[in-house]
Amino acid sequence: MESLDNLVTEQIMETENPAIIGNDIGDKMLSQESVLPAEMSGVEDQPIALEWKCLVCDALITSAVIRYDVLYTMLPRSGVLLCNSLNKVMWTNYVTTSTMRSTVICQVCLNLFDDLELAEEQCRRLRFTLTTNFAKSMEI
Repeated sequence: MESLDNLVTEQIMETENPAIIGNDIGDKMLSQESVLPAEMSGVEDQPIALEWKCLVCDALITSAVIRYDVLYTMLPRSGVLLCNSLNKVMWTNYVTTSTMRSTVICQVCLNLFDDLELAEEQCRRLRFTLTTNFAKSMEI
């Protein structure tokens, strides 16, 4: 009987299962491969993809794509806060995220808002120039 116990003990010692071999706590922990089936063992290696939708165009924005927070982003060329431009164009009053269906916009929509702000500024300058010139011509 004792030789059978020794044989079983030797077979256990030859296995690669860290739950059985050694006296360390770390050695006693099961490895991921010994716990998970073969089809699940690679799940941890894949990055988790986060997804958002653009507030304006509803395009899917994944974690690999650059996204812009509506409340905290300045338009790159005009320097206007994005939520201010959004509120002006869309006739909304977004000041908190609780009223928004999404809090981010995509690069395309950001560029459109920036282009619009620049065009509106150019329109204001042209209007001022025209009205100033007209007022000067009336003084003659």
